[in-house]
Amino acid sequence: HGLRVTPTSEGSSVQWAIPSGKRNAVLLEWLSVRVGQVSGAAADDIFVQIRNGATWSAEIPVAAHGIVAQPLSFCIDLCFGAFTANHMGTVRVPLGALGAHDDVTAVRVKFRSDTLSKSFILDNLELSEGIFQE
Repeated sequence: HGLRVTPTSEGSSVQWAIPSGKRNAVLLEWLSVRVGQVSGAAADDIFVQIRNGATWSAEIPVAAHGIVAQPLSFCIDLCFGAFTANHMGTVRVPLGALGAHDDVTAVRVKFRSDTLSKSFILDNLELSEGIFQE
């Protein structure tokens, strides 16, 4: 299951609290967000932030680190069976880009400009170590 979000005002956000005892992310490398766009023309004004102690980081654009998955329309049997499939993808933002992260109390996803009145699905949010790559 995912959280469906349709932002209606500039700076709308979804925020997650980080539990006590899990807030020191110094040894971690990534903030991963699983997101997909459900409606509207492609939008890329989605931002992430962390709150370290009492201070919010700068807003980092998700699009600078990956692509927000878009819905795909399929046509079967000359479009008599047309349907649209919603997709999600994981975007990984380096924690270092968000500044200090030794007391991460919250993470938020903010919506601005071209995201307003469009729908998105947010799923996983994860602070993680290195990513296996070949």
